[in-house]
Amino acid sequence: MNRFNRNRSVTRLLVMALVIFISGCASQMGALKPDQPPALFDSKALAPQTYLQQQVKASTPELKSSWQLLAIRSSLIRGELSRARSLLAASEQTGTLSPQQKQQLALLQTQLALFEQLPEKASQQLDELQSADLPAAEQREFYRLQAQLKQQQGDQLGAARALIQQDQLTSVPAAKKDLQERIWRLLNQFTPFTLRAAETAPAPDVTTGWFELAATLNQYGAQPVVLIQKLQEWKQTFPGHPALENMPANLDQLLSIEAFVPKKIAVLLPLTGPLAPQGEIMQNGILMAYKNTHHAGELHFYDSNTQDLQALYQQLTTDGMQFVLGPLDKNRVELFTEINQTIPELALNQPEQLKESEQLFYFGLSPEGEAVQGANKIWQDGHRHPIIIAAKDQLGQRMSKAFEQRWQELSHQEVEIASFDNQQQIQQTVQQILGVSDSKQRIRDIKRLTGLKLKDEARSRRDTDAIYLISSPANTLLVKPFIDVSVSPYAKPIPVYASSMSRLSQQALKSVEEMNKMQLSEMPWLLSQDPSLMARVRHLWPTLTSNQLRLFALGYDSLSLVERLAQLRQLPQYSVQGLTGDLTVDSQGVVQRQLMWAHYENGRLVVDQQDTASDDAQ
Repeated sequence: MNRFNRNRSVTRLLVMALVIFISGCASQMGALKPDQPPALFDSKALAPQTYLQQQVKASTPELKSSWQLLAIRSSLIRGELSRARSLLAASEQTGTLSPQQKQQLALLQTQLALFEQLPEKASQQLDELQSADLPAAEQREFYRLQAQLKQQQGDQLGAARALIQQDQLTSVPAAKKDLQERIWRLLNQFTPFTLRAAETAPAPDVTTGWFELAATLNQYGAQPVVLIQKLQEWKQTFPGHPALENMPANLDQLLSIEAFVPKKIAVLLPLTGPLAPQGEIMQNGILMAYKNTHHAGELHFYDSNTQDLQALYQQLTTDGMQFVLGPLDKNRVELFTEINQTIPELALNQPEQLKESEQLFYFGLSPEGEAVQGANKIWQDGHRHPIIIAAKDQLGQRMSKAFEQRWQELSHQEVEIASFDNQQQIQQTVQQILGVSDSKQRIRDIKRLTGLKLKDEARSRRDTDAIYLISSPANTLLVKPFIDVSVSPYAKPIPVYASSMSRLSQQALKSVEEMNKMQLSEMPWLLSQDPSLMARVRHLWPTLTSNQLRLFALGYDSLSLVERLAQLRQLPQYSVQGLTGDLTVDSQGVVQRQLMWAHYENGRLVVDQQDTASDDAQ
């Protein structure tokens, strides 16, 4: 379509829209009769001038006042405060207002005071009204204004109480749904203790029912199985409660979801072959979780390395297994998930192609997931021009790609990536990406052209405000100092972020102050978030490295998640605090881990915000 035709089409559409709008207004205006003004708070507001025209034609002073009140309300809705003030002042001078019109006038004056951010004046207006004496429509308006007032005063619980009253006077389904969502948002920000302390009447009082429902969800939201039981108890305590019509936060879905409660769990791990050490560590993690959580089902371990997977699946069905944990190896995950058509499964790795099934879940320690969280962290910290320095291997490329994709989603900008093959290339790579090499070349060119002996100092580029480092601990020990010395002394230091794969051993850190301020992501358990469990594990397996402890945590969390998977998948707003992170499940059944962040400080790893130091796990 050329520009001329497009303009004609747009003009035609605008004319049609204007005709429809005028026709609609004319239709509504035509329906108005001077002696039959519509209800003040239950009618759609037309232009103030429309009502003032009807006011002129009205036959009695009371009818004229009704039209004027409609004009005031319309002016307030449209933000025409100057007109509203003038009309309100005129109405106040009228000596012919009926008792109901005086109540309506007070409500409109309250609305104006709220518009003008005068909560004390608005409060005085409402205090002069007795809500119980008002007609239904005026009562709804009263509580609507009271909710606004409480929010202006910072009284969120008071606002919720007013909305609960308004909800009970509302019958329009869409309006009720909106009100109940607002009630829920207000209550959701309080702790169970605060909500229960605010209850003023016994069950089955409606307001108490709302407070108790929010307290229950906030208290047990991370324990879906317990939450279902508590919600059933709530339904019996508050029968016919308005919240049952539009259960907040998808609780109605939660009540309808059947949790996995397997009596027999098959654990498929490589107990022989090259991956046997990893399988043994995972097995220990699962057994520790089995003991600590007092799991009621039976665990049956199968070697995923030695058996044909088709035969293994047949064995599981013959043995009556009701849930599968594993396999661990990514290739065997792909193969087994294609074979397994009947048994719910939590695979302990995440292949490239995910199979869609309501009974299938994936849980792994994804390096790409850490890279995505690195991009999120750098963005949240306010940096907008990061670069990536990464080892030129398969893992470095995968993580760089994941970081780059996430950064483009956040900023719509590309990220520069510098890669190195080996340690000999690290210094050159860092200097090139930071522009130091170019600076040195310019200095050499000037010396050559001028023939002068100049005192020189190469300077780094100034447009980089963060670095995401993807490297092994050994390479990190080289890269970080090269970054520090390559940044111009006249420029601000560039913050360096890394994933847990760059974490150094405590022994290495003792003599490496150059690591100071480098931030890295890590699972909570390895940042001293459960020291008692760590102490027990250290006692039983004192030689485990950081990477082995991560596998142990993966095994531990995998069993702990089994009975919560179905609910977490349907309710992505809920999370479970695990050893490996704050855990949620997305629509594809993938367990997502939210990691913590920490930074190095004089040889110690300090947790961000919580100001808690930890000893290195290795």
